[in-house]
Amino acid sequence: MAESGQVLDSVADLVDRGQVPRVRQDFDRGIPCWSRKVWKAVGGLGVFCLVTASVGGHVGVGLVVFDVMALCSLTLLVLAHRSEGYREAVAHPDERSHSINLRALAGVGVILTVGNLSAFIGELASGRSGNPYYWMVMVAAIAYIVFIMLFRRTS
Repeated sequence: MAESGQVLDSVADLVDRGQVPRVRQDFDRGIPCWSRKVWKAVGGLGVFCLVTASVGGHVGVGLVVFDVMALCSLTLLVLAHRSEGYREAVAHPDERSHSINLRALAGVGVILTVGNLSAFIGELASGRSGNPYYWMVMVAAIAYIVFIMLFRRTS
């Protein structure tokens, strides 16, 4: 690429002149700040789970958890960069995306509560005490009642 008879010495000259995009800046521009933080936190949590499982003598479980967390982290990164709907929901949430988020959180809460309740019943059926599942079920029930009272009072 010659300009006015001059030969450019390197790619750095092209970058300095603004003719070659800076890939890192262009990539980060499309990702909301919130997504980058969550991506790093999920990846870090995966590493933390791997290390703690390895220290506890369960390297296989640690590797599985790390793989799942790495996959979730990569999915968040790809969604944040490629999905316009994801960027809109994260960067500028409107009532529709807020409603979708609330329904998704409620669904997760139901799944976790039913899972803990099932594990508690399974523990009792096996002749064990049900520990630690009864604590999780009890905390979920109390939290549900507290949130119902709080939301009824504020609305």
